Amino acid sequence: MFTSACEMSGTEETVSGNRIAPLPGKSGELISQAEADSRPEYSYNYNEFVYIKSQGTGEPATLTANVMIPVKKTDDETFPAVIFPNSWAFEEHEYIMQAAKFAKKGYIVVGYSCRGWFFSSGKVSLAGRDEVADFKTVIDWVIANTPVDTENIAACGISYGAIQSLNALCHDSRLKTAAVLSFPSDPARHLYSQETPRLIWVDFLWQQALYWQGCRKYCMRSMRIL
Repeated sequence: MFTSACEMSGTEETVSGNRIAPLPGKSGELISQAEADSRPEYSYNYNEFVYIKSQGTGEPATLTANVMIPVKKTDDETFPAVIFPNSWAFEEHEYIMQAAKFAKKGYIVVGYSCRGWFFSSGKVSLAGRDEVADFKTVIDWVIANTPVDTENIAACGISYGAIQSLNALCHDSRLKTAAVLSFPSDPARHLYSQETPRLIWVDFLWQQALYWQGCRKYCMRSMRIL
């Protein structure tokens, strides 16, 4: 289903000049993007409110998430899965449009907020051990609660989500691959260069906190109205 860069290099001659895509339901088989686009789409179920409890490595946390699950066309059908952790200052809905496209093509898609972000509890550890443990727990949840093809689970993220995805890939053999963009080369240096906090990131986090605080108040007020 998901093919690593090393495996892909051996197929360059046969797919050169043609975009390729994994084919749900048949592990390892690749088809052209045009053929994938021409196939009937799946309907899917969407759960907006998913709460995943993680023990971490010392501090427990509850992770807020959402999931899209394709509707089976056969009783024994399973689906590959893609897990999207949030980027810096974003939350679990960041990839919602891309997630819907994947779900229609037969992928289970989970988006979640890492600990300390948005409504997820716990403290941000900058992709530390607790967050690696959190990702493992998200995989556990996917396996326990969805018709997933356990041989084809992937992680995908941008920036902070890229750190989480590659960290998880290094520590959990159940992940087959990861696709990342804008991976920070040295997060500690970016945030704390020469043992001095970077003011721009402090200000960014402060503004983000004020924004989400406003969102939280709006949500709570809306819930009281309902």
